[in-house]
Amino acid sequence: MKNLADDRVFNGRDEWGVRGKLKVEPTDGLTVVLAGDYYKRDAACCIWTLRDISGTPSASEGLSLIAGIEPGRDNLEQNINGELFTRNSIYGASLAADYELGDYTLTSITAWRGYRNTDNNDADSAPINILDVNSARFRQRQFTQELRLASPVGGTIDYVVGLFYFDGKVFSRSVQRFPTLPFPFFSKQVDNRARTRNAAIFGQANIHVTEDFRLIAGGRLLHEKAEASKDRLDFALNLTSTAAAKKKDTAVVWRGGLQYDFSDDIMAFATITRGYKGGGYDTNIGLATLPDVKPEKPTNIELGLRTAFPDAGLIFNLTAFHTKVAGYQASARDAGPPPITRILNGEAKTKGIEADFAWRPAAGADWSIYGSAAYTDGAWGDFTNAPCYSGQTAAQGCVGEAQDLTGARLPWSSKFSGNIATNFTQPLGGDLKLVFDLGLNYRSSQFIAFPNDPRALQKGFALLNASVALAGGDAWRVSLFGKNLTDKRYSIVDFTTPLGSPGSYSQFIPYEAQRVVGLSAEFGF
Repeated sequence: MKNLADDRVFNGRDEWGVRGKLKVEPTDGLTVVLAGDYYKRDAACCIWTLRDISGTPSASEGLSLIAGIEPGRDNLEQNINGELFTRNSIYGASLAADYELGDYTLTSITAWRGYRNTDNNDADSAPINILDVNSARFRQRQFTQELRLASPVGGTIDYVVGLFYFDGKVFSRSVQRFPTLPFPFFSKQVDNRARTRNAAIFGQANIHVTEDFRLIAGGRLLHEKAEASKDRLDFALNLTSTAAAKKKDTAVVWRGGLQYDFSDDIMAFATITRGYKGGGYDTNIGLATLPDVKPEKPTNIELGLRTAFPDAGLIFNLTAFHTKVAGYQASARDAGPPPITRILNGEAKTKGIEADFAWRPAAGADWSIYGSAAYTDGAWGDFTNAPCYSGQTAAQGCVGEAQDLTGARLPWSSKFSGNIATNFTQPLGGDLKLVFDLGLNYRSSQFIAFPNDPRALQKGFALLNASVALAGGDAWRVSLFGKNLTDKRYSIVDFTTPLGSPGSYSQFIPYEAQRVVGLSAEFGF
């Protein structure tokens, strides 16, 4: 992204990481694996661009127009004067041990992970100081412990049982300064703290009724505790506010199913699964309180076929599914000012069918063709109190600051999606070989904003990728690659423009929404 105010270039990134594993077998029957990783990213990220302006431009939008910005899906220009950066690191370690107890295996997995982020985003979309300081420091820590016992296989029943514990902590400090808007808690520092603890007992069994017919039964009993606190300071008007909340929840999740082998190469299955995604509290810095976020409870039914045709070099799979999510956690952005993203619970339903294949069409040649396709019908379930989109009128369904989205299309859900790719390897003698890859990905139209706004419907598009590589066995590889070769512009999310006119939209265009051509080198040792 080019910044017209000072010729800076935004949304670039520098990344590096390291990971390693150490495997030790101190005695017969005991295997221990110690793993660790560290990842670092520095980026001039993340800025959006104007997609369209509705009605009379706001002050910031007017300055963008004067600077020469042309709003639209192809807009890769911004016009700000504040700092824009994101610096984050992700790191962790785990210790896994497998101990053989006769025919049984006892497994212990102890893991710790951390995440840190520091950023600032000039969110006023203008080359003047309306909200140049919009910064945050964020850190997250989590500890997990899993202990499980796996039975031997080959008998009538095989199973896994175990215990699980999770303890996660989050702290964030956010600072916003509105020097020209002296309203309460516009200029503020907000400290948020949150903690989630989850303990569970689980088990799953495969019951072999016959050699070809199996039943699957599994369950998990969990208990979760969530707590959060918020301290807000308005340093301009010397105001303070605090909030705190905590809750407990117990849930049972389960899975049942059956599998039948028609032959060694064809298997059919049916499963029904009840899941759970924990709730918590909405800690948005624009809110004085901590609104409760209920847990998600999805129920998923799948019917499928798994096939292989060795003589034809073909694998083909087919799955039909139906999912209902009670308490679906959705985030919606208010127009403001200041703009606030709220989390609320609705009901979501999806159903559809998926297919994928892998085919080696020529015997004796290292040539493969892969493909997949899906049809998904995603819709809101019971959602009578959904928020209105910016500028929505009563005639368009906005009554009392709410709209009824029951049965409406789910955002970020394309009805049709698919990809097809091919890989061909040509030996050159010795360990040398040329490797060719070509792939096409497609997705149909989808809403890329919530609440549902007809103007946020993005048309379907396809992305073409290709690469050619020279490789020396598994020791090294040098590749020339091209991604999004047709230079297709698209957005991953549209949202109400901060400090924009009612109904105006901005967009976040990802790095991948431009043609990328490059070289990569890989070495193994």
